[in-house]
Amino acid sequence: MSDDGRDERSERFRSEFLQAVSHELATPLTPIAGYLRILRSEKLGPLNERQAKVVDAILQSTERLTRVLDNLVDFANLETGRTHLRRERVEPRAVAEACIGGLRAAARNRRISLDLLDESGGRQLVADAGKLRQALGNLVENAVRFSPAGGSVLVAIRQEGDGVVFSVFDQGTGVPAEEQERIFEPFVHAARAGEAERAPGAGLGLPVARAIAAAHGGRLWVESPPRLAPEGVAHRYGGACFSLLVP
Repeated sequence: MSDDGRDERSERFRSEFLQAVSHELATPLTPIAGYLRILRSEKLGPLNERQAKVVDAILQSTERLTRVLDNLVDFANLETGRTHLRRERVEPRAVAEACIGGLRAAARNRRISLDLLDESGGRQLVADAGKLRQALGNLVENAVRFSPAGGSVLVAIRQEGDGVVFSVFDQGTGVPAEEQERIFEPFVHAARAGEAERAPGAGLGLPVARAIAAAHGGRLWVESPPRLAPEGVAHRYGGACFSLLVP
């Protein structure tokens, strides 16, 4: 068998393996998350303060694991071209608010504020809302991970031509110039200062976000330090800015 044939079989095996593992993990995770939300809603009885904190911590970890599994599934599907977008009218602000809300607890644990600056003028998009939330959520989670404790992360939305740009600013140490394309490759971790103090992620958040942008006919890029500082905000963002353009 030729090397090309072996490479093709290897790639197919990797994609099928990732899909199978992700499915097997997601199957029990879905009811676990559901039961935790029922507990937290206190429909089964009131929780005291300590119990509520424990449930919140488990829910936060469960939601993080769900995002990792979503990235694994999408990575496998995007590699094989099997991803189908469910296009609908989408409010950019609603997408950003959902992402911020889902990561508020993780940011709070590190005393990081999550802020939103909406300059989209109410423009709507025709996009896959779920995929868009996933891509932007990956960017926000990445910004929270690399921001200093007590810092700030900003999600800014603006019009650009016929599309909308979501930009995520952080106050971290930035991304070295030589790493700014490599970080969009699967399983690559940038050599950012202070990374040794943090557990590395799966290395799929940024590649999946870029693939989702491309599937919409858009693009994703990073500037470090940001070339354009947002105006009218309380904090200075000198780390990195990841921008997602959706036409």
